[in-house]
Amino acid sequence: MRREVKRSYNRDRVYKLAVDGRAEEQGYTIPEIAKFTGLHKETVRLILKQLEKEEYVVKDKLTKSPIFFHRGSLASVMESLV
Repeated sequence: MRREVKRSYNRDRVYKLAVDGRAEEQGYTIPEIAKFTGLHKETVRLILKQLEKEEYVVKDKLTKSPIFFHRGSLASVMESLV
């Protein structure tokens, strides 16, 4: 059964910057993503929170400030569409 993925331009950009912004598996932080996209930091945080809830990203448990994200268990679904 194929999982339906909610998509939007900003959501796709935030995802890519969070997981692979600097290099593969080295994403940017929320303030950096906000700066690059022109979105408010709270908007970026909410998008990432939703992506985390849907298991496309996961917070790096070793970092508290700044917070970094990695691919979640369902990232391959998102990757096939982005």
